[in-house]
Order: sequence, then C-alpha cells, then structure tokens
Amino acid sequence: EIYWTLGVRSLECVPFVSWSKGDEPYYPMNDEKNAALYEKYRGLAEQEGNVIFGGRLGQYKYYDMDDTVEAALQCVRELFFR
Repeated sequence: EIYWTLGVRSLECVPFVSWSKGDEPYYPMNDEKNAALYEKYRGLAEQEGNVIFGGRLGQYKYYDMDDTVEAALQCVRELFFR
C-alpha cells in the first residue's frame, strides 16, 4: 500500500479491505468507545510522565499509512522542536 501513498499505481498492488461487520478488527475503530478508552489511558500517562502513545494501537485510532507518517512526524515536532 505504500505504493498508493506515493502515488504509484500498479495492477500488482491493489489495496482492499477484507473486514465484515461483526469481525474483530486488527486495529481500533474510530468510535466513541475507543475515544473514551484512549482518553482514560492518556490521563493515566500524564500522571506517570515520559509516556508517548504512537501509531494505530497507541492512539486508539485507525490511520491510513499517510496519516500514520504524519502523526509520527507531528509527535517528533512536539517532542523535539517545542
């Protein structure tokens, strides 16, 4: 799927989703339940300090690859260039 992110289209690389309602997804879904769970964990992490959540599982969100890269870059900006 990185080829699609870079704008390269190929018949050998076709992204698709093979998930049906009721199946257990391999990543958090963007819904109220996961948003509330993330906020709970974020609150606990703020009490601990030095905890960084990143990526789909760390932020309890589904990201496409381009969103994943942007979120990682934003995290680095916030940590090292404040």
